[in-house]
Order: sequence, then structure tokens, then C-alpha cells
Amino acid sequence: MKHVRLSSSYKKGRNAMTKTKLLFLAAALCGTSMLFAEGEISKGDFPPPPNGMPEIGGMAPHDITKQFDAVVKVESGTKTLKNETIESDEENKNAIFAQNDGKVTASGITIRTKKNGSRGLYAAFGGTIEAKKVDVETLGEHCAAFATDMGEGTVTVDGGKAVTKGNGSPVIYSTGNISVKNLTGSAENSEIAVIEGKNSVTIEKSSITGGSGLDGEVSAGIMLYQSMSGDANEGTAFFTSKNSKLTNAAKGPFFYVTNTNAVVNLEKTELLGNSDILILASGNNSKRGWGRTGANGGQLEFNLFSQDAKGDIITDKISSVKINLGKKSSLTGTINAKKEGKVDIFIEKGAKLEITGDSYFNKFADADDSYKNIKSNGFTIFYNVNLEENSYLQGRKIILPEGGKLAPTSYDFADAEKESAPKGKAPDNGRAPEKHDGQPQKMKLTKISGTLNVVSEKAMLIDDDNKATILKVMEEKAMGGDRNPPKGGRAPGGQPPMGEGGFGGGMQPPSGMGVNGNPPAMNKNGGKEPPKPVTMADLKKLKNKKVEIQGIQEKDGTFTVFTITEKK
Repeated sequence: MKHVRLSSSYKKGRNAMTKTKLLFLAAALCGTSMLFAEGEISKGDFPPPPNGMPEIGGMAPHDITKQFDAVVKVESGTKTLKNETIESDEENKNAIFAQNDGKVTASGITIRTKKNGSRGLYAAFGGTIEAKKVDVETLGEHCAAFATDMGEGTVTVDGGKAVTKGNGSPVIYSTGNISVKNLTGSAENSEIAVIEGKNSVTIEKSSITGGSGLDGEVSAGIMLYQSMSGDANEGTAFFTSKNSKLTNAAKGPFFYVTNTNAVVNLEKTELLGNSDILILASGNNSKRGWGRTGANGGQLEFNLFSQDAKGDIITDKISSVKINLGKKSSLTGTINAKKEGKVDIFIEKGAKLEITGDSYFNKFADADDSYKNIKSNGFTIFYNVNLEENSYLQGRKIILPEGGKLAPTSYDFADAEKESAPKGKAPDNGRAPEKHDGQPQKMKLTKISGTLNVVSEKAMLIDDDNKATILKVMEEKAMGGDRNPPKGGRAPGGQPPMGEGGFGGGMQPPSGMGVNGNPPAMNKNGGKEPPKPVTMADLKKLKNKKVEIQGIQEKDGTFTVFTITEKK
């Protein structure tokens, strides 16, 4: 029996089962089995492929592990459920799962799952679930009531209740797009919601309680982050709450942002809890593979509309927060007290700011030039005197109501600006920076060869020793900075554009980049045209072929493709 040998450098994502998803994916793609200390998973454990779907190694591309097993499973077409009770008492046995073109519509359903890895409503690979009047309870670990996963999915819920009791089991876990309305929910040992990567959560007219974190993580009410597991595309995470009540049961921040760009929109939402911290935007220690230490900060845009919010805002030197305080909104707290991160604020007319300690801003803008909308409590608001956008203040010190001051500071915010991930660009991919003297440097390339397998938008190379390597491509995608996700709830974005960080650290792509080793085209003057990057579409054309790939071996175990050539 053949087995897959996998690199120990793979990191599992926070929404993973007890085994790394990438390991299962490798075995599924090459049609072999894997050995673990607890036992063996062989290719015979996987169900046959859906009708009309191609097989890879005798296995369905998406039915790669029991993680995608379910009591009700829909892979194509639409299934309707009404007034049914669905129970699961097995490990990794979800209640309802939709994938591919599959869609589930449900009404009046009751769901009970008892073991680990058994979610309530679960969609992946483009699947859709629409549910009304639900009653969901999960008891195990990694058992979100509503979840989406690899390849994205959509879950929409209107009415009902949801309770999770296990560690790592938020009410909502999104690597796709999840919307809930008229819901009462609670997570006894996990967050209200977690968003991974370029995905979204929308909550309306609901009351949800939660707040916790896995061992070694920040305990928070809501977490927005980017793992490097490959489950979610890199980009901007969107969290929106309207006309709702959210209660943070954690001792940590209400919102925790790390290794990602994020937008939080709040409107007429009551924020409750015992923590004094509203926002923590910071890097992490990378022990879980969430970016590279020192370059995995959180970049947050925080928008309030007819909204009251209380609590301190904390950033580190590689993170930033942009606050838009809209009409009929108020913000109370100490902001950036340690002067580490870059915090911008814009206060519209009809909005109020109250500070409870000396606060430091990079950009400060108030539509009320009388500053009567600021309650200072005797403290000082410092603004960056070196920033051109603050030149209207002319470096003045202004006395605020209640004895506080608006005062200039020469504090240099450049470190935060330089080291944080730029707005609209994907977080650092874990590649170690190369030293150079200000001149563009060519990157050192390596070659790997083997059989190319592609599933949906995921690609992997299996070498002659059955070692699996996850592949990445350098596709050019435009990033957006809009406050709201486009229709469908998806956030804009993707990989950084070429020449704007797409090759990391201002480095130049290697010459000769392209498909089948083709050199760059020559222009009329005899010069080389800019090389065209290898795309996922190029990889799909060579699926199941023997290929040689040239590129960069990343620190997280993945491989970035620059050239690919079919081996005859």
C-alpha cells in the first residue's frame, strides 16, 4: 500500500479537524493513504465522486475526508427539508453539508450534534444553505453552529436559536459568506464569530453571546484573521452588525484582528461585556502559522453608524486602525495609549468622542471645528504634527472642553506605516525578506517535479516519493478599499498586483517566467515585455501531467510557481 509522506512544516488552520486539512487533501489528490499514530485512513474510506465530476486517483476531488461527511449531504441540485430533526453522534459527522452546485433549503429544523468536528449548517466549495426557524445545538470541539470552509460557501439563516458548547466552536465560522437574522445564539467556550481571510459575516436583528479562544490565542468576542492553511483566500474580512445585541463573555477584546485586513461596520448594535478593550489590532507569535512574526499585524477599518461603542483601542507597531465616527455615533475610551500603532480618526458632525486617557492619533479630523463634540475629561489628544493632512491645525495646541488639550506630537508613526500590511493588500506570506541595498533583487529559485493535481482552485504537486507540496500562483488581482463588500457579501481583493508587493519586498520577478518555459515576448524595440505570471488556469491545463516547476519554496511549506513545463 502506498502512503503519502508530508512535510512537517504544514500548519493547521484554526477551523481544522484534529488532523491538518492539507494532509487529507494530499492523500485524496494522489489516491493513496496516510498513516497516523491513531490508525490509518485509506482511499477506500472516501465515498465515490458526485455524478459528472472527474476523479483524481480514483477519488472525488471534494470528498477528501470525513470532515465533509454529513447526515444530509447535497452535492448538486436542491434539497428541501421541513420540520425535521437531524442528529449526529459520530466524530466529523456534520448535520447538513452542501458543496459544489448543491443547495439546501430548510425550515423548522432541529439539529443536535454530539461529537468533535460535527457542525450544524456547513457549506464549502461553493455550496449554499438557506434556513429559517432553526434550532441548532453542538456539543463537541470545532463544531460551529454555522460554518463555511474551503472553496467558500454561503449560509443564510433567518430566525431561530443556536448554542455551541465546545472549545473552538463559535456560533459563526466563516471562510465564505454567512448571514444571520432574527437569531438568538450563544457560544459557551468560543467566540461569537470568526472570519478567516477574504470572507464575510453579517448579523441583523439578533442577540448573540460568546467570547473565548483556543489555548495560546487571544480570548476575544469576535476574531478576524488569516491563517496560512489554504482554507481561505487572502484579502479583506468584512464583519457587519445592524440592529442587534452582541455580548462579549471574554476577558479580552471585543474585536481581535491579526494577520489580515478587516472592515467592521456597526449600526445600532448594543455592545455588552466586562472587558475594557474594544479593539486589539496586533501581530501574533506565529506559532499557529498565522503569517511571519514582525509582519503579521492587523489592519482594521472601524465604521460606526448611529452606533455607541466603549472601550480602549490597542495597536502594536505593525498594526493600524482607521476610525470613521458617523452621525449619531459615539466612541468612549483610551485610544493608542502606548503610541505604538497608527490610528486615524474622522469625526462627522453629530458624532461624539470621549477620551478616558491620553490618546495618540496619526491623522485627526473633526468636522466640528469648535471641538464641542469632544469630551476630554482633562486628558490630551495628540496628533501627528509631521503629517500633511494635519497641517490645517498649524501645529497648534487647542484647549478642549473640560480642560483637556488637542496637542501636536513629533512621535514618528513611520514604523507602523512601514511594517504593517498596506491597506488593500494581502498579509505577508511568511517569506523571509532578502537583504539588499535599495536595488531590486532577483529571487533565488528552486525546481521541483512530479505529478500535478488540481482540485477546484487548489493545486498540489506529488513527487516520486509521494511527498505532497501545495502550490501557489502569482495571479494579478485588483484590491478594493470599499467599506462594504460587493453584492453577495464577498470582500474585494486577492493577491497584490504585480510590481506592488506581488513578489515581496520590492523584488523583481525572474526572467523567463511563464508556461512551458516560454521566454517573455519581445517588443518592437527588441526589449522584453513584462513576463506573464503562471495562473491557476494554466495549472488546470496540465492537470494529472508530469511537470517541472520553478519557483520559491515558502517558509510555510507551500511553493510559489513562476514557470511550469510539461515533462514529455
